[in-house]
Amino acid sequence: MAVAQGLTDPDYCLPYLLEQSKKIYHELEKSHRELQISHNELEQAQRHIFRTEKLASIGQLAAGVAHEINNPLGTITIYAHLLQKGMEADDPRREDISLIISEASRAKEIVQGLLSFARETKLRTGPMNVNDILVDVLGLVVNQPLFHNITTKQDLHEGLPTIVADEAQIKQVFLNIILNAAQAMEGNGELTITTTQEENEIRVKIADTGPGIPPEIMDKLFNPFFTTKEKGTGLGLAIVYGIIERHQGRVDVETELGKGSAFILSLPISTEEAHNDMELTRVPDQNTTLTGRGNHGQKTKNSAC
Repeated sequence: MAVAQGLTDPDYCLPYLLEQSKKIYHELEKSHRELQISHNELEQAQRHIFRTEKLASIGQLAAGVAHEINNPLGTITIYAHLLQKGMEADDPRREDISLIISEASRAKEIVQGLLSFARETKLRTGPMNVNDILVDVLGLVVNQPLFHNITTKQDLHEGLPTIVADEAQIKQVFLNIILNAAQAMEGNGELTITTTQEENEIRVKIADTGPGIPPEIMDKLFNPFFTTKEKGTGLGLAIVYGIIERHQGRVDVETELGKGSAFILSLPISTEEAHNDMELTRVPDQNTTLTGRGNHGQKTKNSAC
């Protein structure tokens, strides 16, 4: 009433001041959220730079070491076979020579993994259908003993457009993740493979019913040589990471302890521009992220870079 009669300044009216305070509060709250988002993005960018530099150095070292080790390993294997060939069938030393050959072969596999991780060769790209590649890879593994007690479900979206990719490398990606899932389930569980088209990319989701991934190792998941397996080399997922990045794609991981994990691969749909612009780099892309659910089902998102 006082304001209406001109007896007081509306700026000093209590309801008016309260309304203005609310507006200011909401604006500050919005600014705080935007600042928090910017801060998180900056932290992710810093982690990406650090990880990129680290993996680039590791890749160069790995390639050099692999080439230096490869030739001596070949020599060891050849001479071990020659020694064994010249021994009597009941010679007790045959067992020792067999061990040398076996360990040399294992070392050679590690070297091949190093070379795959550090690969800087030109991609042999061409049009390919993701569904066809998945079916081929499943055909390679389903008869292995590890998969005898695993139920495989496929939900492959019909009519997926082609992508421009290196078929051999994409096969390697699918194979590594599927084998990783089977090992996580210890040969007993359910493997679900889903393909979808999302705007300008194709997504492949490979989900298992294993124990899930502990939060403390999520950030290390794609690090070369990191493994929780007794006999693992720790290169399988690192190779996946590098190949998908070279194809301008993205890797996401969803996990929940006690329920399982899912790897989601996103690959760009074929365009001439994308094919021409494909970089021949090896280190991870800043868009690669890990998404995890902790013990309480709370979803958290961490940069894998």
